[in-house]
Amino acid sequence: MRRIHIILIILGVLLGVAYWFLRPAHPPVREQAYVSERSATVWNRLAAVREPAASLHYGDRVGIIESKPWSGVDYVRVLAPNGATGWLDAKQLMPAELWQRALANLEKSKSMPAQASGKTKVLTNLRAEPGRTAPRSFQFARDVPVEILARAVAERPEEESPAAQKPEEQTGEPRAIPRQEDWLFIRSRDADAGDLAGWVLGRFIELDLPAPLRD
Repeated sequence: MRRIHIILIILGVLLGVAYWFLRPAHPPVREQAYVSERSATVWNRLAAVREPAASLHYGDRVGIIESKPWSGVDYVRVLAPNGATGWLDAKQLMPAELWQRALANLEKSKSMPAQASGKTKVLTNLRAEPGRTAPRSFQFARDVPVEILARAVAERPEEESPAAQKPEEQTGEPRAIPRQEDWLFIRSRDADAGDLAGWVLGRFIELDLPAPLRD
């Protein structure tokens, strides 16, 4: 009987050691994402009292483990580059596909000569392509110098009335002409995020013009 107890204890120890060495180093990651803000904090728990588990910067890659709403905010549990896991506001991340498009825009901009220069008038979203519905990859502060590389026109999305959603033949009224907006393909540099390129709304940029033209 005593021998059986000893054997069971040895087996338990061996199983415990095997689990320790064979267990996953980290929780399984379901997808990759990248930080879209200048800085972001990974918190060790979702609670009023919490501590930073990692500090991230624009372009840092994280692995998303799970998502969970807390206190009216959508959070994701991530695996940070330093190996720590914790919770991050989902709005501070961009999917891997968007990150690749942002890199492609930056690479494209390197071979494009500047047509003009200017600066941002207000907080300005940098988008992957022209249009308000295009995904945002960064947000510039006010008075940030930019180089203007190209121009495009995109329709401005508007809420349609029930009548506008019906064919012209059914309403007896002509459809309204969609409003269009100017978009600029720009290149700039941020002290924290580095070199950036993409599309911004044209009216958010103040051109550098000679004094007579500006007046």
